[in-house]
Amino acid sequence: MPVLQHGVVAIPCVFADPAAAASETDLVAFGLPDNTDLTAIVMPMAGTIIGLSVTGKPASGDTVTVTPRISATPAAGGANAASLATQITNAAPAAYTVVSKDQADAQFSAGQCISLRYVTTTSGSYTTRDLHVTLWIATSRTDV
Repeated sequence: MPVLQHGVVAIPCVFADPAAAASETDLVAFGLPDNTDLTAIVMPMAGTIIGLSVTGKPASGDTVTVTPRISATPAAGGANAASLATQITNAAPAAYTVVSKDQADAQFSAGQCISLRYVTTTSGSYTTRDLHVTLWIATSRTDV
């Protein structure tokens, strides 16, 4: 088998017009139909979320902050990887955050789950225009 030292995987996520969220809420990610049964994807191996890029178009005067979350189950819960919180605004509709593969709050074990959470600074009835989020994962697997 070939050997891959700390391979990096990009996981693209696209969201259609998520509603304003005055308090943190789950994004329906990874092509899932809803977040009733499954809000996260299971990681088949240990690793670290090393990057997050966010592109969208918040309402005028608003910001959207997207944060990955690591949990033990595919349902809501777990802890935010606060070091990767990435914020966009109407005036700056794209941003990214990169951390080390050793970033403690972004590390996950095989079998843990990753989801995405977001919050907006207003609670109006608008919808955020489409969001595109890419998670960059560094795996600790050495054989592929």
